[in-house]
Amino acid sequence: MVVDSYGPIDSYFMGRRLNLFCLVVTVTVTLVTTLLMGVTVLSDNWEIILYSRTKVETIAKVNRTNATVEELFEGKTLIVTQWTNVSTAGQRDFLIQLHGGLWSVCWDLSEIEATQLEELYPNATGVRCLDSLKEQEKYVDDTPFGTNSRQIRMQNLSISCSLVCLIVLLSGLVVFWIGLIERQVPPVFVVSVLYLLAAVFAIFSLAIARHRRQSNGPDCGMLDDQIDNIFIPARTFQTSWSVHLGWVAVSFCFLSAICVYTLSKLMRNSPFVI
Repeated sequence: MVVDSYGPIDSYFMGRRLNLFCLVVTVTVTLVTTLLMGVTVLSDNWEIILYSRTKVETIAKVNRTNATVEELFEGKTLIVTQWTNVSTAGQRDFLIQLHGGLWSVCWDLSEIEATQLEELYPNATGVRCLDSLKEQEKYVDDTPFGTNSRQIRMQNLSISCSLVCLIVLLSGLVVFWIGLIERQVPPVFVVSVLYLLAAVFAIFSLAIARHRRQSNGPDCGMLDDQIDNIFIPARTFQTSWSVHLGWVAVSFCFLSAICVYTLSKLMRNSPFVI
């Protein structure tokens, strides 16, 4: 009977390959996690604000005389025109699709499309992008206890959770590399807990942002001043790719925690050689 056995040299190289594999996977996953979360927080595509042409036509029919609805840029812009006679256009309302995030709400048009719109209709010129923080200062000065104060607080809370999440992730990377270079197990183990903490703050941020829209209704700040209020009920809000990317980043936070914890166990229970 032949018994296969591994000598000390074979065991050494097997352990080295295992350590190297775990290290490469952990480093890759942690870097991807930080990148995904950074893109999520800094991007302004958390939601898309759309106008339903059917609802716009219904509202225009009830509230306007001789009104027509024109569609531009594959439905990104609806133009409601009230005709004073057969050939003379009167009042025009420009209902432009928007995209927004934690930091701003902007026209969901390319630079070329926005320029074409302003060339075709000079009176369409308005605020293309609204800075949420500057808009908050306006509301705080005018209506500190008004209907928008709760929305502002919830948005600030979502921003705070997002920033804390990024700070925790960046701090975790620093501590991880220090622990790895110094071959210290406790710092590496602590990093696994930091990734769990980052996931919790990211979940809070995403949940608060969603609840803010559901509980406060269709409000877009100064950009609402550019349209007639009668068309606000025709507006719908849909989550965009930044939110979906955020949930992917949350999943990667948990995966990073598992990878870092596994690496810390390898460092503790076996000679960690690379």
